[in-house]
Amino acid sequence: MKKDTPEAKRETTGGTMSNETNTSKETNTSKETNTDFGNDKRRRHQHWLVTIVYTDKQEFSRVYLDIEKAKKFAKRQKKSPVVRGARIKLLR
Repeated sequence: MKKDTPEAKRETTGGTMSNETNTSKETNTSKETNTDFGNDKRRRHQHWLVTIVYTDKQEFSRVYLDIEKAKKFAKRQKKSPVVRGARIKLLR
């Protein structure tokens, strides 16, 4: 057998590379690492699109991560006499 073949390299290292990578993946997917995120909004969040429609039919949109801030912005914009309507939509 030649020394440059993949079979010869496996015999000298004592195993395959795929077995070594599988064991490291099993240690990284424990339940402890999944619960470490907690309330980290960078990891788990939703996007809320607020669309404001003006009386001259122009539209303006803004994206929020917090639904309460989106509702507050839409309510504040609706008070203006030049705003025809406001919508809040969940983006996927």
